[in-house]
Amino acid sequence: MTTPLIPTETGGRSRFDLWFVTCSLLLIGAAGYGLYKFRVVTNPFTPKVVIFDAEKLFTAKAAQVAHSPVARPETIQTDAASVIAGIKQELRLYQDRGFIVLNASQVMAWPAAQDITPDIARNLHINLPETP
Repeated sequence: MTTPLIPTETGGRSRFDLWFVTCSLLLIGAAGYGLYKFRVVTNPFTPKVVIFDAEKLFTAKAAQVAHSPVARPETIQTDAASVIAGIKQELRLYQDRGFIVLNASQVMAWPAAQDITPDIARNLHINLPETP
């Protein structure tokens, strides 16, 4: 057996080697925990998606206007323009909050919690028909 140039208590290994290995293992463990805890690797970005049923809203508004006793033909065009402007404003609010808004006619299935049609109808004072 050869003797080391600098005698140490660990039989040839310096204390620096042991310190370096220990710190490396702790650093790797902390980095792994951070990646797991903050889901950097598993879930980098989940887009927020909501569904808007324009056909349902326009049908409900048309039925509401048809059954209204004060519906006048000369105001229908301006009423329609104000409803469309209100819808655009509501959708812009969702867009500004980072949502992707999809039209229901382009989506096959979605959870009821993602449907913003009742919220928009409530804000525009449109009565949606009850669905089972």
